[in-house]
Amino acid sequence: MAAAAAAGSATPLGVTGTAQATAAGSDHGGWVPLQLVPGVRSRVLGPAHSARGRELSEVAYVLDGGVKVGYYSAPMQLGSPPKTFTLILDTGSSVTGPTFDPDASVGARPVTCDEGFCPKAKSTCGDSPSTAACEFGNSYADGDQNGGPFLRDALLLARPGAAPEVLKDFVFGCAKYLSGPLVHQYADGLVGLSMGPGALPPQLAAAGVGGRGSAPGTFTLCLSRAGGAMALGKPARPPGAASMQYVPLLPSPKGFYLVPLDSIIVAGKPLAIAGDPPKSLLLDSGSTFTYLPTLAYKALVSALNAALAPLQPTTDVRLPRRSLRQVSAGTETAILDYGGIETEQDTGDITGREGPGPAAGSVFVDQDPGDASDSEMCWTLTGPGTAQIMTEYDLEGVFPNLELTLTGGVTLKLPPYRYAHVVAKTKGNASVKPRASVCLGVFDGNTAAIFGA
Repeated sequence: MAAAAAAGSATPLGVTGTAQATAAGSDHGGWVPLQLVPGVRSRVLGPAHSARGRELSEVAYVLDGGVKVGYYSAPMQLGSPPKTFTLILDTGSSVTGPTFDPDASVGARPVTCDEGFCPKAKSTCGDSPSTAACEFGNSYADGDQNGGPFLRDALLLARPGAAPEVLKDFVFGCAKYLSGPLVHQYADGLVGLSMGPGALPPQLAAAGVGGRGSAPGTFTLCLSRAGGAMALGKPARPPGAASMQYVPLLPSPKGFYLVPLDSIIVAGKPLAIAGDPPKSLLLDSGSTFTYLPTLAYKALVSALNAALAPLQPTTDVRLPRRSLRQVSAGTETAILDYGGIETEQDTGDITGREGPGPAAGSVFVDQDPGDASDSEMCWTLTGPGTAQIMTEYDLEGVFPNLELTLTGGVTLKLPPYRYAHVVAKTKGNASVKPRASVCLGVFDGNTAAIFGA
């Protein structure tokens, strides 16, 4: 089992997982492209996860999503007759949980408490475990909750250029109740891609399906800022992909994908972390953000502020994010949907620009004071060059690059758009100077070290 990163590149990030040793052979499944879903996602899937060449048209699953949305999803067909669900690809979860109506499928069957798969505590199954329904419940870091009974039904596996392959007795969670931001989420649920017993890869491996008979239970994700691709089985490298470097996965009793972490580098300098620095990272494609243990997080914030110190203004020009709506009526203002703030778009293009960032000398950066309840690190940007900053892709040349050095000399390079987000923007006019608010997409994870998508 291994995780793969594109050599010398920030994207795509490839993750290859399997529920058993990867089989050798030339047969491989097809790739499926992932499409971008526009918008900004406020949902946080973090440490509270439960139990937690070929043409592109031949890819097995198209992944929606990207950096601006915060998650990647793919259409999958489930039930009898099959119905298409848009599911978030979650390597940090062992349960697939769509909002599924069992009455609409003739093949849906309940999973009972006496089945070996059922994780439900036997004390809650009553005196009749052979008939009591096995249930699940998930709680997430942002207050989301979902749950319901486990079911069995048919899952259709896409095979480009061929009929779908069928996993007849796929076990999944039927999400009967939802609360929190989950209710308003674009996707219909998530598909668990960890190595936990209820996840999709172990079920494919046990049934010997997926990947046209080659390395069943193996999957590959390639994620980029505009989408990505997923393939089941042993795939060929997509045409045009960078050369790959491989890192062995560390053992995980809960079935997570852990990669050995050697160091974190900010602006070319290794991060000095007091105490015991993190030795591994959990790869979690279902997490919007990245989390570091407290001491590592504090060291990262300190190093970023030190790297940005030469750009600090000589006078106090800080603008609290919550005041951006109170500008004069003639000012063009754009406030992105972040944490429940409604969207206001100006006459300019704030979504599609991906050109190089402005010269660092034309932008001033100052730490946003926030308030006592803030759990995020933010900065206020001012100066004439700020008018050119439309999205996080324009932060290159202003914010430093980060690097994650993994065991074996593999380095994952993270440009600013991989760890920071432009959450508010005032373009300015003749009387009001342009300003922007940028927030760090890395949070204090207490003891957790999670690398999000």
